[in-house]
Order: sequence, then C-alpha cells, then structure tokens
Amino acid sequence: MEEFFIHCYDNLLQKLGFEGYQKTEKPNIRFINWMNKLQKMGYTEEEINESLESFDIDKDEFISSQKQKIVEKDLVKKRTKICNPNIDHLTNQITVINTELKYVMQKLDEIEINEFLKNSPLWFEAAKI
Repeated sequence: MEEFFIHCYDNLLQKLGFEGYQKTEKPNIRFINWMNKLQKMGYTEEEINESLESFDIDKDEFISSQKQKIVEKDLVKKRTKICNPNIDHLTNQITVINTELKYVMQKLDEIEINEFLKNSPLWFEAAKI
C-alpha cells in the first residue's frame, strides 16, 4: 500500500510543479492520513488514482496561495515575538524606537523654531541684516 501512496504523492507533486522530489521519500503525514481515510471510506486504489489523475490545479495560483500562507505565518511569528520578546529583541526594539523618537523630536524642534522665528520680531530684524 505504501508504494501506491508514494506513486500517488509523486504524481500530485509533479502536477503541482515541484521539481527535484526524490521518489524514495515518504509522503507527508497529512497525505498518508488523507489516503487512509479514502480507503476506509471504501475507495479502491484505482478510484483514488483516477481522482488524482483528473486533479486540476492552477500551479501559479497554488504557489501564490502557499506564499501567502508563509507570509501570514511570518506575521504571526512577528506578532508573537513582539508579545513575548526575548531580551535582545526587546533591546533592539527600544533602540529603534529611541532613534525614531530622536528624529521626530529633532524635526519638531526645527518646525517649532522656524514657526517661532517667523512670528518673532527678531526674524524681521535678522532678515534686514
């Protein structure tokens, strides 16, 4: 039976465009569980094989959806890191925030100084010189 699972798995991976898959590798556990369920439901090897042969999928769409899942997982990891940061991560975050705050404060100071000067009689005095 395992040989049949590997055969089906190989066919599926080829349809999905995965190259370099070695035929001696075992299918992943989800695939094995899925195949076992189909058999318990009474499907024969032939019916399962026919079903996989007629399996139609847009490779680009599949790859795009997988990339999206990876991005979403990465975002979850980042959120988790922020919620439960280790000390190095926390230190880095504080450094970044401090740098950004300094920049913002510097810009605000420049704006305030410019606004003050524009509304100050000294501005006009300085402009005359």
